[in-house]
Amino acid sequence: MPKYLNSGTTVIEAGGVRFEPNVPVETYQWIPVLPTDLTKVSDSPYLDPILLSKAITSTSTETLATTITGNYKVVLYCSAGAVSYKFNSDSATARVLGAGESDDYICLSRTINDIRFTISSGTVYLTIRKI
Repeated sequence: MPKYLNSGTTVIEAGGVRFEPNVPVETYQWIPVLPTDLTKVSDSPYLDPILLSKAITSTSTETLATTITGNYKVVLYCSAGAVSYKFNSDSATARVLGAGESDDYICLSRTINDIRFTISSGTVYLTIRKI
């Protein structure tokens, strides 16, 4: 999320963003060709959408951090073997992923508290990212 500053005296529009004179603006994009009077003053804060990324190879429970409260996506990918998982409870219905299969869940609130993995052989990659 770079920050730009218009050092001129008139409004500049670049990359679909409006830059008022002498007002720093953070954007979600880099503008490759800067118009006259527009300068990039900072590269930060950097986009960091990954909340968790982990390879899981044994039976375990992955509890989501309490800071993960909504607008996130859970992605599960089984690279080898087979993996069974359940959400939030041992009595939930299990889903089995075979090698090369994936699943994803969009959460707009804290609907997943933990993921319970049963793995006899194989690896599942768990990624949770902001959306």
